[in-house]
Amino acid sequence: MFATKRRCEDKYIVKEVEGKWHTVPHIIVDENFFHERSQRKLEGIINYILIRHEGNIEKFSVSVEKVKDCYNMKLWIWSLLQKSIKELSLIIRRGQHNEVPSDLFSCQQLRKLSLCHFEVKQAHSFKGFHNLISLKLNKVNIATAIFESLISRCPLLEQLTVRNLSCIDHLHINVPKLNSRIFEVTRMSGELKSITTFSEPQPVMHCKHGLCAELDTSWTTDDPGRRFWRCQMWQRGDCGFFQWFDPEIVGRPKELINRLRSQKKALENRLKSQEAENWVISTRACELEQKLIDANAKIKSLSIMNDVLTEKLKVVTDEQAKSDNHILELVTSNAKLTEQLV
Repeated sequence: MFATKRRCEDKYIVKEVEGKWHTVPHIIVDENFFHERSQRKLEGIINYILIRHEGNIEKFSVSVEKVKDCYNMKLWIWSLLQKSIKELSLIIRRGQHNEVPSDLFSCQQLRKLSLCHFEVKQAHSFKGFHNLISLKLNKVNIATAIFESLISRCPLLEQLTVRNLSCIDHLHINVPKLNSRIFEVTRMSGELKSITTFSEPQPVMHCKHGLCAELDTSWTTDDPGRRFWRCQMWQRGDCGFFQWFDPEIVGRPKELINRLRSQKKALENRLKSQEAENWVISTRACELEQKLIDANAKIKSLSIMNDVLTEKLKVVTDEQAKSDNHILELVTSNAKLTEQLV
């Protein structure tokens, strides 16, 4: 385990633990393990560790005050994905909520996952954590629908701990293996109106590949909201396994679902149209603002030119006055000479 307390004072230099830190399967990175001057370089040190590490990483734990660069977080998750991570703990104690990198949802070897101070937006390609047995979420921003979808796609989940979650109002949890003794929900932000759990065993289907089929939902007009089994590799098109999980929806419920979906689509289209109009208005406002800036610049330029011309006119006027005085002096002198001659 990478748990050395030696000081790291040189840039991206990490002391070896018994000369073999780059091959150990368990890595724990904590601010306490680094000298105070190295804490500013902590993200770079973690990058260095993951880039230089050889072989798989079974357990990786990070506990830091905050993450300044979200791209470093993406690099960490991508590196751990390549190393078949099984236990992952990402603890951020303050700062803004970082969005969970999308590569996390591709870590299919995960057995334990712990997140603190994150925002979860589920990736569209997410098919579930089929090996996850423990999930801990603390101070995580996650919508109810995404949370329920996440939990429902963890069929082996046994331990669930959620604390200080926001955007959650109702919980409907259907996980066959979830142990109620280690299912904990505490200090939810807002009003948690209800928690519904289902733990009865659910049927398991296997496709032609011999894999556990995944449960998905149909949103066609004929079968809105009806769940079905399909092969995990359905996109390859070489299996074609398909079987309905729910009975057919008939009558008024189907009509209501389709009507609500139509209304939702209409609202989404109106929202897109409004966003487009706002964009046009914003663009025009920017153009007008630029024209105003250009006009002000021209006015300023003309004002400067006017000041220059006024100054030149003053100089010419002064020169003209001097010339007039000189001519007057000549005329006066000429008159005196004429008188003397007479």
